[in-house]
Amino acid sequence: MDVDNVLKNTKLVKRYLDCLLDRGRCEKNGKDWKVQPVYSSGSSAISFNFLKISEFAMENRRLAVAREEEQDDRMKTFIFKGEGHTLGNAIRTIILKNPDVIFCGYTIPHPSENKLHLRIETKSISAVDALREGLEQLQNLSDHILKTFETAVVDYKSNQMEV
Repeated sequence: MDVDNVLKNTKLVKRYLDCLLDRGRCEKNGKDWKVQPVYSSGSSAISFNFLKISEFAMENRRLAVAREEEQDDRMKTFIFKGEGHTLGNAIRTIILKNPDVIFCGYTIPHPSENKLHLRIETKSISAVDALREGLEQLQNLSDHILKTFETAVVDYKSNQMEV
């Protein structure tokens, strides 16, 4: 998937975001962006005692949830494949404005890895809900910025025609 072309097309961005937030139908490539739990299973029970990311899941998912010792839905680490500081800083800043969020931080594990780890800890809502709210707010902010920019471009061009 060519992310740059997707981001340039506001209709596609809206469709992918609606898919990610379970507000609409998912395109074939959009399903790869959805949050999918990743876990390691033992012989008789699922073991959550260590951080384990399945390589298969990471190769086929744009976003995965790392299962850790905490079985609490209020504490999760999300792994975004193919993202960097641009998304990390923006989504961290927005999520931290939520009064129910205790902690939100991100890291790029290694410069040669194309992954972003986003950790969210909340008081009462689930970390997935905090991420969804943050993504919705980021989408709304991006829509507003785009609309404002497009209006300014039209105004500038019309002023240039008058001169």
